[in-house]
Amino acid sequence: MKNILLVEPRSPDFNIFSLYKIPRLGLALLGTQAAQAGYDVKIVYQESSALRRRQILEADLVGFSITTSTAPEGYRLAAMVRALDAWKEKPTIIVFGGVHATFEPEEALRCADYVFRGEADMTFVPFLDALKRGEPHPRLEGLSWKTEEGVHHEPPAASPVDMDVHPSPDWSLFEGYRPQVGAVMTSRGCPHDCSFCSVTAMLGRKYRTRSLDLVMQDLSQIRNRSVFFYDDHFASNPARTKELLRRIIAERGKTHNVKRFSAQVRVEVAKDPELLQLMRQAGLRQLFIGFESVNPQSLVLYNKHQSLKDIDEAIRVIHRHGIWIHGMFVLGSDADTLETFEETPRFCRRNKMETVQYLVLTPLPGTRHYRSLEAQKRIICRDWSRYDCFNAVYLPEKMTPYQLQKGMLEAMKRFYTLRSIPRWLIRAQPWVAFLHLAGWVILRLWMGKNRGCLRSMRKDARDLFLPKRKGKRFAAAEGALNPQASRS
Repeated sequence: MKNILLVEPRSPDFNIFSLYKIPRLGLALLGTQAAQAGYDVKIVYQESSALRRRQILEADLVGFSITTSTAPEGYRLAAMVRALDAWKEKPTIIVFGGVHATFEPEEALRCADYVFRGEADMTFVPFLDALKRGEPHPRLEGLSWKTEEGVHHEPPAASPVDMDVHPSPDWSLFEGYRPQVGAVMTSRGCPHDCSFCSVTAMLGRKYRTRSLDLVMQDLSQIRNRSVFFYDDHFASNPARTKELLRRIIAERGKTHNVKRFSAQVRVEVAKDPELLQLMRQAGLRQLFIGFESVNPQSLVLYNKHQSLKDIDEAIRVIHRHGIWIHGMFVLGSDADTLETFEETPRFCRRNKMETVQYLVLTPLPGTRHYRSLEAQKRIICRDWSRYDCFNAVYLPEKMTPYQLQKGMLEAMKRFYTLRSIPRWLIRAQPWVAFLHLAGWVILRLWMGKNRGCLRSMRKDARDLFLPKRKGKRFAAAEGALNPQASRS
């Protein structure tokens, strides 16, 4: 076994990140490790390059990394790989990994020979070596496979992966991909535990960091002028983050030539003026911040440990340092009402937020939110392709699924308007103006593509949730979906 093909399937629909095509780092790291171990590796990032028949026929092993929304596309591609086995002497070994395969391994094994659960940094190359030696069932942490009795799961890893074992990603392994923005990861894990987030379930709450020398080595490999830090919380350890920023400033033009950075943080960064000043000096021009809600009750349900006052203050202080904000909000908690869809964009416009991301609260497998809704029988859709945080797939508490879906879209329309474009041009922010135009276009493309689904949801809302329409069809659907589905 020599030829390894790794694939990240495409997203099912348009979204706010459609402009930025940045692959996740998992396959880049595993592929680099395998290449350094002597295997011939190709990586296909399907958002920018098609998976070709020739690539499959040449591969001895094909691995897919899937999220919940990309799982159906991954399964479709795996079926295509299996169909092409008729043209090969030996069947292709199919492997799945990623967050969705971690929490739904039995499902993934319907299309695969093996599934890696959790982090595979320490087990992927030993797995390849074992197969090369002819060992069909290597006893490696987090590995699952099918048996005659059912499915066998090796125990998960006893401890999280040390970040310093990673090589710098070899981006030349990607077929037909030219990075628009460089990507670097300096840490894994998040000490916080938001109820809807799968990060802690997948990577744990232990915050692990990569040594600063290796981070600077990673930056030296980047040929882009802009870099996105892939950390779930870039400033979880402020002292370490400050030291990294000082090195970025001191070594620019020597070990790296990156001019602009962006990163994900929480509102706490606003309480450290020195940190913000160093971010600005280092070229950190945009912060992605999970504000999540303008509804104080929703913040409690999300386990955010922040207040609306914290959010207001963070926006004001960060803007004062000349840093853009991409505000991320999750709509549809059991405390949200129809007024939330008006209050959220009003809040964002009043605070002159540059860009936003309004997402529908989505019960992703592995999260507490998923387990809660599953126990309450409130999940109404099992089409994983709709689990992209743009679709309502469960029964909200204070509205219908259609009202949640429509409310999110209306909130986006209130923020990304054609009228907002000249306002940003007047403020001498042409790039923000372009992003507002892009947001306006992407939203309408999504609505056009999903018009039939929206009509169906509206019809279901009338049939299922309005008491005056009750009848035989309502009773049948009510029993199938939820005993409490008749609530308004």
